[in-house]
Amino acid sequence: MSDEAVFEGGGRKHNSIVLNSLRRFKSKLVKALHDSATMMGLCFLDIKGRIVYVDPLFSRFVLRSISNYVKKHFPSLPVGSYVIPDDNIPVILWRVSDQMFLAAQTRESVAPLITRTSLVLRLAKKFIKKMSYPSDIEESLAADDFNIHAWEVFSFKEDFSDFALGALGEDKDVLKVVEAIDGRRSVLAISKHTGVPLDKCVLILRNLLEQGALVKVEICPLIRKVNAGKLLLFGIQEKYVRLYRELKTLCDGTRSVKEIADALGIDYDNLRYLLSILGEDVIWVKREG
Repeated sequence: MSDEAVFEGGGRKHNSIVLNSLRRFKSKLVKALHDSATMMGLCFLDIKGRIVYVDPLFSRFVLRSISNYVKKHFPSLPVGSYVIPDDNIPVILWRVSDQMFLAAQTRESVAPLITRTSLVLRLAKKFIKKMSYPSDIEESLAADDFNIHAWEVFSFKEDFSDFALGALGEDKDVLKVVEAIDGRRSVLAISKHTGVPLDKCVLILRNLLEQGALVKVEICPLIRKVNAGKLLLFGIQEKYVRLYRELKTLCDGTRSVKEIADALGIDYDNLRYLLSILGEDVIWVKREG
């Protein structure tokens, strides 16, 4: 490797800015450790294990191992925590934000770094604030590929549940959510069942979805009857009662909400609202996809 740091996706000017910022970060850390980390290598990774920044002292072999570790274990590592992924390699890994990890590799023991965890986290957070992500990483972190809605239902891929339980560590909320995933409960139902806040449930499920652990269970509405009187009492106009009767034909338990919305030419969220008015008159049939 060259003497220059690498910022994946960044241009030359951007790399120079990041390199200078990281040198200051590293200098402060070395000073706090009384020079015991002079030969320290640093690496920043996102939650998908992709290398955002790595300096020349970080081993490429170790890099692959750390990247795989982050991809596999990141849901179980809360912000502010640290872990030593391999007892045989002097590397320590901190989760410094919702989206970022910092790994440090030394020639000898990582013990001095453990004792300075609060300082490391403070310096890392300042560094991240000054650092702008390359567009490809920034877009990826904000991507909608793994958006999760409260009404959606998930199940584990075959033989994945036991593996996930063993890999998620000690976070009780994570374990509660994992154990509640049964292919029948919606995200909202899991939140109510476990007592875990809805936003945290969504985060945990998104993490598992990104790992490839979950499969989304497609929910297909089945309307057995349309109670016109009930709809009129609810304030639904007569013309919309006719729409519900048309809905009954399409909502036969074989089509997803999106497929029905497309067939009717109406907005997906509006259709979800229309179906919610029917309440228990709608039976939801799962279709894995």
